[in-house]
Amino acid sequence: MLDPVTGATDPTFAASVEGSPTSVREILLVGNQIYIAGQFFYVKVNGTNYWVWNAARLNALTGGIDGSWVPQFSGGLWDLTIDPSRGRVHAVGFFTSVNGQPGTARMATVTEATGASVPGLTPFENNTTGQRDTVAIAYANDRIYVGGAQHILQVLDASTNERIGFSTTGIGCNTFNFDACGTFMAGGDFQVLEVSAGGKIIGGCHCFRSTEGGWNDPSWLGQTHYNSFTGQRTDNRVAIAYNTSDSEPSSTFVPGLKANYYGTWAIHVDANGCYYVGGYYTRTEAGAWLGGFGRFCKAVADPANVAVVAANAGASVSWTAPTSQLPIAYYKVYRNGTFAGDTTSTSYGFSNIATGATTFTVRTVDVTGRMSTGVTVNATVPGADTQAPGIPPSLASSINAPAVTLNWGASSDDQAVKEYIVHRDGVYLGATAANARTFTDPTPSSGNRSYQVRARDFAGNLSDPATLVVTVPGPADTTGPQTPSGSGSVSGSTVTLNWGAVTDLPNPGGSGLSGYLIHRDYQFIKFVPGGTLTTTDVGVANGTHRYEIRAVDLNNNYSAPSAPVLLTVGAADTTGPQTPSATGSVSGSTVTLGWGAVTDLPNPGGSGLSGYLIHRDWVFVKFVPAGTLTWDDLGVSSGQHRYEVRGVDLANNYSSPSTPVIVTVP
Repeated sequence: MLDPVTGATDPTFAASVEGSPTSVREILLVGNQIYIAGQFFYVKVNGTNYWVWNAARLNALTGGIDGSWVPQFSGGLWDLTIDPSRGRVHAVGFFTSVNGQPGTARMATVTEATGASVPGLTPFENNTTGQRDTVAIAYANDRIYVGGAQHILQVLDASTNERIGFSTTGIGCNTFNFDACGTFMAGGDFQVLEVSAGGKIIGGCHCFRSTEGGWNDPSWLGQTHYNSFTGQRTDNRVAIAYNTSDSEPSSTFVPGLKANYYGTWAIHVDANGCYYVGGYYTRTEAGAWLGGFGRFCKAVADPANVAVVAANAGASVSWTAPTSQLPIAYYKVYRNGTFAGDTTSTSYGFSNIATGATTFTVRTVDVTGRMSTGVTVNATVPGADTQAPGIPPSLASSINAPAVTLNWGASSDDQAVKEYIVHRDGVYLGATAANARTFTDPTPSSGNRSYQVRARDFAGNLSDPATLVVTVPGPADTTGPQTPSGSGSVSGSTVTLNWGAVTDLPNPGGSGLSGYLIHRDYQFIKFVPGGTLTTTDVGVANGTHRYEIRAVDLNNNYSAPSAPVLLTVGAADTTGPQTPSATGSVSGSTVTLGWGAVTDLPNPGGSGLSGYLIHRDWVFVKFVPAGTLTWDDLGVSSGQHRYEVRGVDLANNYSSPSTPVIVTVP
């Protein structure tokens, strides 16, 4: 393990692989575990040798060996891949068996849990009895890809290991069996497989055109690759991308590398989508030197939407940034083919240039110094401009309080409008481009605001203003009305309530009074529109009842409740309900209380049960209406808490508290 900044060895990583023969060909990081595979017989951890069979699993942080995963590979390994959905590890190499099981040579599958063999899988089959090395394996989208000799990439069903298709390079026929074909063209074994972003499998091989590898049969030039899923031969070489969805080639891209005999051994696709292809390469196809690998990115894209506006013996060229694999560094601008300058902006201006037909060209330059081909636009540059533009037409507004957005039409001009200037009440606010013609004033003060919009051309000539007066509303009403003051009387079973008029707040600036909300015994019973200051409640049950009045404004803001108005219908009820019996439980920060139903007293003759009052730690927290026998207290702080439940009747008589329920919240 190395420090990623300095490259220094991390002394806390305890594992090493020593002895002879010894090679580690695969290091696979999965979460906090590292799988290592190759040809070695023991792993040393803190001076202790642990016997293994060419593969082991380590703690990625400490290097400690995982003794629960001990597959027994009889021979060396080249590569590993993980099927996380099935908990399987797939391996390839030159081993003759794993765990002593038949049919497990050169490609085998073991469990991720212990390294035991997975029974019932289809044995791996080589396409030749000669060279049979399997050196690369990858898992993606429920398929296993196995690469190696003889010139083949096999695609297996991940559930059964059964072969469902293949690709070959350098084999003259379109069949799986190389021995039966016997026609050898050029190139080669698949030697590396990587899964990249975007659903791709990248296969590296020593597979070239005939002339690149020393073979000169012109009939095979450009057709050395065959894919059984498409049934077609194609000119794919060196680094071949396949879709993980259907295992078909996904691109005709061929890295421009000068091939040596053994070809590609490593592939990487970076975050920009650029390929790094490494192996026995010393030259590009054009002959330039490279030391073993090359980086390939898409060509630099030209600027998009290049446009020019010419006016007043000058011009303004603008564009938008293109999509680019590598970051854009700057742009080069030319006039009539002559370099004018570099800019990191997306526009470039010219002044005092010769009038007449003129060409302007813009090229993109990325961080590596590569340039795009360039985009050219044409314009006729006019002479000096002395005429002001016309007044901007159709000035209009819209309000999304408190912001005001202005829109207008294009002004006329003998040459071209450069921009529009916006003022509010004579104060400059800003400017917009000629093609924008919209402007948002985010926080104007309320009241009548006068907006002016002027057009300005490239010579600085200003139009007369377009003017619009906009009435800006005040801030949103978030304050409730004043609190009502109520009184009441009883006649038989009818209760009459009265209250004084209230004003919505703030005053002035409130949204206005909507009406009044009436509650009896904590339950909403009626809405009374504003302007009405009395209401009747008919057919009220005997007993003492509690009335409250709230005012509500047009923005749904509520006042505080009025002082309770207590009125008794029929004979007074002065006895509280029975005492509840309560229990409680805890789940996380939620306390669930439950209790048995109680009856109001006296029975008969009571005013009737109104509900239950919940106290936590001697403090009232909730009223639960009659008929409900459970309540969840959410977000309770950690520690021990004391709950009590009381019954309350319609005459506001209370029962004794229940026996305390003591709970502990973790």
